[in-house]
Amino acid sequence: MRSHQLLQRVYKLGRYNARIMNITIFLGTWGATKLPQVLVEFKFLGVEFTLVLQALTVISVFLIGLIMECLLSHQKAIVN
Repeated sequence: MRSHQLLQRVYKLGRYNARIMNITIFLGTWGATKLPQVLVEFKFLGVEFTLVLQALTVISVFLIGLIMECLLSHQKAIVN
């Protein structure tokens, strides 16, 4: 997926009132998990390392999404 396609999908998610956490998770996983990259990691770093790395990436992206949603919802409450 090219960058303009990614931005179009994020825009559509925003238009359909997707949560900030979901948009952040979508962007984070799109940026961090690419199939060619994972295959190279399998080959050169080993299966075990790659699986641990991908698991930590997914957990990290989820936590970042949760933090972003908390911070932005708190900021909206202060503004309103």
